[in-house]
Amino acid sequence: CQLPSSLWPTVAAMGDPQKEAQLIPGSRLYLGPRQVAHDAQRLQKLGVTKVMSVLAEDQGFDQVAVEGDNKVWVHVEDSVEAEDDMARELPSAVEQLVRWDAEAATTLVHCQSGISRSATVAIAFIMKRYGLPLMEAFGKVHTSRPCICPNDGFFRSLQNFAETECGQQMDQDKRTADTQEYNAYQITSQLAWAAVTLKDARNALQQANGDPVLAASNLLQAAGM
Repeated sequence: CQLPSSLWPTVAAMGDPQKEAQLIPGSRLYLGPRQVAHDAQRLQKLGVTKVMSVLAEDQGFDQVAVEGDNKVWVHVEDSVEAEDDMARELPSAVEQLVRWDAEAATTLVHCQSGISRSATVAIAFIMKRYGLPLMEAFGKVHTSRPCICPNDGFFRSLQNFAETECGQQMDQDKRTADTQEYNAYQITSQLAWAAVTLKDARNALQQANGDPVLAASNLLQAAGM
């Protein structure tokens, strides 16, 4: 869920999104923002030799600081309406990451901020590469980079990827349960500035009958905000 702007603080109050890339535990995959991909010294320090850029037009793919076949552009806009584009691109993007992983290459996957598009690709890779259920893979990536916040359309793409590419059962009850857990992670990420924990978000969602906006409002009210 994307919470309404009235529930967000100012950028000054939040601080900038995480500017560094984080390594997903147990993998060779870093997840981070665009500026890391443009900095050859930072890539060298991390040991990164491959870069996957999940970007729209005119977002700086030509500035990625590796050459030739060592970088790949996955063309997806940063919007809920790009759900179909993400669903179409995910299988080939994940296949490329799996190939690089088989070469023992350390890879950075990034978008503009390392929050939505590239996080979606990273979650899909972790699912496929390590055989994890969707929400377990989501949690693993969230643990390494707590600011991740794939939009609702991209999450539906992940559900479809889990079913069609990873063989996971995705009946309506499972989709509903996973969406509830996804909303808990989204609230946790978007209200991190208010020290909201995943447990807080789960409890608030249960009390709000699954309504994420009401749950977030209640959490802020309880915190005196």
